[in-house]
Amino acid sequence: DLETRVSGPEAAGIRIYPNPVRDRLHVEGLSGPSLVRILSLLGQQLFHVQLQGDRGEIDLSALEPGIYLVTVENGDVTRTRRIVKE
Repeated sequence: DLETRVSGPEAAGIRIYPNPVRDRLHVEGLSGPSLVRILSLLGQQLFHVQLQGDRGEIDLSALEPGIYLVTVENGDVTRTRRIVKE
């Protein structure tokens, strides 16, 4: 995991699971609106989802199997994680 913190300890509570993932990726530990981006390993944004509340679910069923990056922007905290899509 790569974690970038501008301010605040919030990132410690952000969970992105399961990994590997089949169809549904879960994000928990958010505080308010969050932007989740799905990127290729080359950094190309494939799509993004705006989540509200403290958790959310992202449908990845349209993605081909492979390795992707998930970036969660939540307030002043950005967390990036590599995931495997089965």
